[in-house]
Amino acid sequence: MLQSNIRSAIRAMLGNPATTLAAVIALALGIGSTAAIFSILNTILLRPLPYPNPDRLTVAFAANPGRKIPQLKVSYPNYSDYKSLNHSLRLGSTLIGAMVLTGRDLPENLESSAISPDLFDILGVAPRIGANFTADNGVAGKGHVVLLSDAIWRGKFAADEGIIGRPITLDGQPYIVTGVMPKGFRLLDKSPDIFIPHAPSPAESNVAGRGRSTLELVARLNDGVSIDQARSDIEAIAARLAEQYSDFNKGWTLRLVPLAEQLLGNTRGSLFALFGAVCFVLLIACANVANLLLVRAGARQKEIAVRSALGASPWALIAQLLVESVVLSLTGGLLGLGLAWLAIRAVVRFGPADLPRLNEISIDPQVVFFTLAVALFTGLLFGLAPALTFARLDLNSVLRASGRGNSSDSVRSLLRNSLVVAEVALTMVLLTGCSLLLRSLWTLEQVDRGYQVAQVLTFKVALPENRYKEMAVARFHQRLLETIESLPGVETVALTRDVPLSGANPTLNYVMEGAPPLASGDQPRARYRIASAGYFKTLQIPLIKGRYFERSDIETSQPVVIVNEALAKQMFTGQDPLGRRIQCGIDGSPFSTIVGIVKNTRSVGLDSEPGPETYYPYLQVVPALMNFVEGTATLIVRSSGDPALLINSMRGAVRKMDPDLAVFQAKTMDELLAGSVAQPRFRTMLIVSFGAAALVLAVIGMYSVLAYSVAQRTQEIGVRVALGATAGDILKLVIGQGMRLAMFGAVIGLGASFILAGLIEKLLYGVKPWDLTAFVATPLLLLAVTFAATYLPARRALKIDPLVALRSD
Repeated sequence: MLQSNIRSAIRAMLGNPATTLAAVIALALGIGSTAAIFSILNTILLRPLPYPNPDRLTVAFAANPGRKIPQLKVSYPNYSDYKSLNHSLRLGSTLIGAMVLTGRDLPENLESSAISPDLFDILGVAPRIGANFTADNGVAGKGHVVLLSDAIWRGKFAADEGIIGRPITLDGQPYIVTGVMPKGFRLLDKSPDIFIPHAPSPAESNVAGRGRSTLELVARLNDGVSIDQARSDIEAIAARLAEQYSDFNKGWTLRLVPLAEQLLGNTRGSLFALFGAVCFVLLIACANVANLLLVRAGARQKEIAVRSALGASPWALIAQLLVESVVLSLTGGLLGLGLAWLAIRAVVRFGPADLPRLNEISIDPQVVFFTLAVALFTGLLFGLAPALTFARLDLNSVLRASGRGNSSDSVRSLLRNSLVVAEVALTMVLLTGCSLLLRSLWTLEQVDRGYQVAQVLTFKVALPENRYKEMAVARFHQRLLETIESLPGVETVALTRDVPLSGANPTLNYVMEGAPPLASGDQPRARYRIASAGYFKTLQIPLIKGRYFERSDIETSQPVVIVNEALAKQMFTGQDPLGRRIQCGIDGSPFSTIVGIVKNTRSVGLDSEPGPETYYPYLQVVPALMNFVEGTATLIVRSSGDPALLINSMRGAVRKMDPDLAVFQAKTMDELLAGSVAQPRFRTMLIVSFGAAALVLAVIGMYSVLAYSVAQRTQEIGVRVALGATAGDILKLVIGQGMRLAMFGAVIGLGASFILAGLIEKLLYGVKPWDLTAFVATPLLLLAVTFAATYLPARRALKIDPLVALRSD
């Protein structure tokens, strides 16, 4: 019986290829989009992290309830105490840096991760070849070993397994390769090129080192220990450290967050918004196909009536019609799976780099099963209404009908109109969400950043600590600035530790001269920037009061500092900050005189409000702070033309000064700006594409209903024309029918939009969920498109010949 129904369904599909093709395409769009988004959601939210027992892994970072600026990193002495004193978890650390690989063609910068020797054991990860680090590797002087990433092993060493046990040169020193990590391995949310053991320096290990927060921590809960128990254990240790080292630890604790939760960040809301949007597209596609099947089945009502008269039961007719819809849906689902595969490839290639687990997204068995299940469900969903309608035909009225309407026509007409109204309402909700997100993205991109990004190139240079000590770093960079400044096409050049939007935003305590003494834990905190004299002019940061840094601000001149508006307002309300002195929270730092106030800049992200910020002259950085900088600097070049054309010149300038150094992370500020809004832009563009698909499907649904209605009302329209109806009357009749359906659906959708808009409030920036522009523009757009969709059937109605219509049977 089932085989017979399937054969009949295939014959029915082949017998009406136009309708079949339209339905399959609509279903492929709906099911394929749903499968693609489910694949992303499945990989990021549902698939376990690629570690053994990932639910036992957490990250740990410093937390202080009284701080507005988060401190995600921890100092080595605090890490060491938490590691040795707790009884609840195993704690490991990582410190991201850079090392230069030499001895193989041109020098090349590699992203490095200095890890505690037991970190990979804590994660439960082993090299694919070779061996993990041992405890001895973490002792200073015994740690010159390295683990390679699979990508570097294949790209730089031709996948040579003989590299194990051999030395490579990093920062001018030999490191013995002990192993190669598995393919695709990521350390938290990063993909370092190499891994070395972290052997703490004396500056990190002493008491003052508690003020140097450089390590990211990962922990695995001991067997039988809950995260709440571990938190209690850690908080008790934090209380002891705060009492013992009050100058550094007062008010601070270690916060434990499940690893999966930390890696997701704010991605969860975006993913659910995408999945909700694609479900709307799927429902619209189902309504669209149901309408097409109703139209197609209208031509088959005599066939169905005859089969019923010959003894076919209502259940047999329902089963046949449902099988036809399911076969149609599965066909669309298979095509949709192919579209999903193409979409996923595009997402992996062009998706934002900060999307968690981006490279792991793929079509796996779970996605295939989900797609087939959705295809089966949608087949039953859109096939049920036509099946129930045609299984209960009035045989006598159908067999006697000759082009005249009957009660079943009225039922089908009501059902078709209802489906159109539902399509319009769902499209209205989705388009309103698109409007809100588009306005949010536009507002975010137009926000006042406080600096100018056009024609600016940034790149980094890392100086090996073993070859460049303390102020030798500053002297090298000063010569490099002078060299670059003389190159053709360079307008201004500056040096800093981290540029805005680069993702690095270190903070330090600071002390105001004359203020009551406070423990380190109670001192105010601000982001700090180390900048050369041309920094503000290169980024065109406006000066509010005072002066910029000058070339005369060197190590032998009066220490100076520039602060932003936020710090001036926070600490000097009603007073003039110029001439006041502050001291940064590093031992040996002098009090610096405030010589300028600059405009607030959005350095963390465009959606983050500016916080207190201090700028120190690069040539006045004391040795203790220079160690803190660790030799890595970012150079900023404003060009007179395309800044990307200067990259080779920059590499040449660096190699001329030191042939063993490499330029890395060369990006224009435009690229950094684009990267900072990559996730909201990606999310918005996907939802807008779903909105466009929904709009097209709704237009097709409206057109098909009106076209069928015109065909069914041929005699009626012919009579109206014969009785003197004008072209305007006929246009009003047909277009009015479509516009009434659209307006009814728009009103329902507008009401639902007010309710559902609140669900995406957290995804919006600078736009309220009830934004008037979005709620006015969307219905107008929808009604305008609907008018266009109704015009073609209306034009067809004008071409009806009254004589032909009146003779038609």
